[in-house]
Amino acid sequence: MSPRTKEQCEELREKRIQQIMEAAGQIYFEKGLLFDIRDVAKKAGLGYGTVYHYYSNKNSLVSDLLDRGFELSEALTSAFFSRQEKSAELLDEFCAGLLRLWLEAPAAFIVYKWAAENFVGMEEQLRRTAKQRFDDTLYQPLLECITQMQVQSEALATGTDPGRIANFIIGTLVGCFGISMYHKDADFSPEGVLLMIRKSVSERRLSESGESKGRSRA
Repeated sequence: MSPRTKEQCEELREKRIQQIMEAAGQIYFEKGLLFDIRDVAKKAGLGYGTVYHYYSNKNSLVSDLLDRGFELSEALTSAFFSRQEKSAELLDEFCAGLLRLWLEAPAAFIVYKWAAENFVGMEEQLRRTAKQRFDDTLYQPLLECITQMQVQSEALATGTDPGRIANFIIGTLVGCFGISMYHKDADFSPEGVLLMIRKSVSERRLSESGESKGRSRA
């Protein structure tokens, strides 16, 4: 049997890493950050030594998983929010695109889930880097879109802090998607989640919520 060519070796390497990334994403749904390399190897159907060849410790695996998730999420975010016109339709399309991406690539969902948890449990340097990257490349573009939509009176509560709206959108997407994956819901519908978000961030619904909270504090 002839030895593999350089191209074949690189193709095999990419295939193995993809297997490992997919398995790590699935294991995260089951165990969170408590997983270890052996869990990933078993889920991927690979030997422990094979996975160890690519990732000698969990931190390097988590770092690579984050990088892949960020790259996919940043590409999607840039594709939507680089458009000059900001509208309710654009926000809907972005949310739907994000949910579809999460279905295809668990690593992208994990970035948002970890962000919602303030990246707690990570090695400190990785945590600081991930927080800054999330704020700069994923959170700020969403925040700027919401702010511009409020200026244009695009069906968003003009008196509500844009950060509150952004947090609500991300929290709702992460929560609904995460629960669906936890229960292995094969019929998960992005449209149902979008409808809930659309209703909740409307002028009327957020105004009522704000008034209700104001009364309860008084």
